[in-house]
Amino acid sequence: METISNENLNKEQPIKKSFLLASRKRIIFARLLDIIFSSVVPLPLTLTFSNWSNGHNEYFLLLIFITFLWFLLYFVVIPFFWYGRTFMKWVFKIRLVTNRKKLTFISILSREMIIIFLPWFVELLVDLIVVKIFGIDFSELINNPDDNKWPVLIFQIASSFYIFWFLGLIIGICLNDDRQFFMDRTLDLYIIQKPKIEKNASSDNNDSKKNQHIHLGDNKPGIISDDDLKKINEL
Repeated sequence: METISNENLNKEQPIKKSFLLASRKRIIFARLLDIIFSSVVPLPLTLTFSNWSNGHNEYFLLLIFITFLWFLLYFVVIPFFWYGRTFMKWVFKIRLVTNRKKLTFISILSREMIIIFLPWFVELLVDLIVVKIFGIDFSELINNPDDNKWPVLIFQIASSFYIFWFLGLIIGICLNDDRQFFMDRTLDLYIIQKPKIEKNASSDNNDSKKNQHIHLGDNKPGIISDDDLKKINEL
């Protein structure tokens, strides 16, 4: 597959004219696998929270801070320095670009604030409210879920919000001709696959040589050029 040079992105031609947009399957699976891959840090910390928190809810704030920094690094900082790529975008050979002069840190952050951070913040807010209302700590919820059925049920509903949010984004991509998330249209962002192959002058010359007669060359009987017609009209 042809690679995309950074010089191509600096052209003033619109993205859709210069590049092939990534397929919906590539965009969806790359995002899904990015979410799974990015969980390698926060998931083990969450599952072992009761072992290292010692029943202190203050450590939950530390867990939130570590998770936020990791998501920020993976979904914002790395794409900014790696020309719009995450690890799974690189695997699927796609990247995030813009029709504007440069893909900025703010545009990537604004995009991921809606896709990743907003549903995560909603889930965290619900979790904190539940802990305050029921007066329990997170390690107790993990170790004794049967004794805290209502808090656990609310936690599960809050977690399912993230799933429905992602499904809504998938539906949005499927309904959009440019395969954009709804915030991509505002930020003028696209996910591309590779440059379009344009027919250059050398290929045109090769085609004209193929059409030449072996002995007559371009002088084929019965074919009158525009120059010949002008000479005839001048007689």
